[in-house]
Amino acid sequence: MSNVFPTINGDAESPAGFRASIINYAKRIEELFAKMEGVRSHVLPPNREAIDDYFNEVWEPVHALTAAVISLQPEPNNPDKFKPYLEGEEARLAANLKAVDYIIDGTDTLTLITGVGRVEKVRTLRAHSIIPD
Repeated sequence: MSNVFPTINGDAESPAGFRASIINYAKRIEELFAKMEGVRSHVLPPNREAIDDYFNEVWEPVHALTAAVISLQPEPNNPDKFKPYLEGEEARLAANLKAVDYIIDGTDTLTLITGVGRVEKVRTLRAHSIIPD
């Protein structure tokens, strides 16, 4: 199947497409953490400790990575031209997750879900997030 979303190098998996998708992914991770922080005030005090533990363990290393990526400038071409490709990848992954009843019990199942190729094509799935949009 030919790719209908060409980049400077000819396909959506080119360096320009990769860069645009990674920047987009980092922004979405930051947005998800912001939503989680916003929900914290609505959680009962005894349960806030679990949220605080999660943020203390996970947020710093994740933010170190996402902040570095977000500081990158997208390529001069229009990063929105990759949006249909990325949305298609998300739909494909959502269908594959549904096919295995969202049970990832090993690397073979993970490969069934993601397919072969570049791991960075794996996107966050808003539809399956515990935090609503």
